[in-house]
Amino acid sequence: MICNQVERCITDATQQNGRTEEEKPVTHAARETADRTKEALAPYAAGARDTAVHLAQEARDRFGPAVEALGPKARSGAAEATRGARVQYAKHLAPQLEQAFAALPPQTQAQTLKAVHRAQEAALAAKHSAGRAAEGARTAADQARAGLAPRVGAAQAALAPVALQAQQRGSAALTALQGHVSAAEISELADRNARREQRRHRRGTGLAVAGLLAIGAGLAAWQWWRRQSSPEWLVEPPASIGTTDTATEAPAAPAGSVNGSAATEPAPEEHPEPGPPPKPQDDRPKPHDPRKPH
Repeated sequence: MICNQVERCITDATQQNGRTEEEKPVTHAARETADRTKEALAPYAAGARDTAVHLAQEARDRFGPAVEALGPKARSGAAEATRGARVQYAKHLAPQLEQAFAALPPQTQAQTLKAVHRAQEAALAAKHSAGRAAEGARTAADQARAGLAPRVGAAQAALAPVALQAQQRGSAALTALQGHVSAAEISELADRNARREQRRHRRGTGLAVAGLLAIGAGLAAWQWWRRQSSPEWLVEPPASIGTTDTATEAPAAPAGSVNGSAATEPAPEEHPEPGPPPKPQDDRPKPHDPRKPH
């Protein structure tokens, strides 16, 4: 690969030098130098290629199982293999390439360096493009996974009862076929199950209605018992203070006689003596005592 790049760079350089007729001797000299360099580097390039293939195979045999078993450590193994390849390149092939490059004319060296730099820039741009494409593909995959996961879960949840029912029906049909059950017996069993379900529904409805009626009857009984335990006619009104005041301030009857007879003093009216003010608990209704007059 390196020899091909050097050859392309040298070919570009020789083509640019051959455009002018004045530089033909320089072009021939550069071509001859490139040929000699190619011939000199051919054995080393072949050896380096074989060494790289051998090292890659050895690294694959050595780190392949570990990379497969330890997924997160695959990058470290690849980095180590790349580092080893770089060390081997710097140890075996780099000195020969430096010697061949030093034998080239200055103008050819400059053009070769430019070509190598352009190739490196193109490789770096391709690497960045591949990284961006991989990142975009990863993002799209994550978005698709995030969008499909709820739908798949909902579909599974919706299909689970259907699958269970189909399994139950299939097992029932298989059992019926194995037991030589007729269609009439299956229909009778289905009707029996339907009637049982209807009876269960009616029983549940009746229990609910009975519960509501029991609750209503309990509330009515509680209200009746409350009225019987505290009737309104047992509640005694509190003693009024204004009546006693008017009775004490009433004027006495004048002494005298009417038609020659002495006037008899009227019997004093019986007024209840004012007592202490009723306490708050006296306002509550009291039970009726039959010994007391109304």
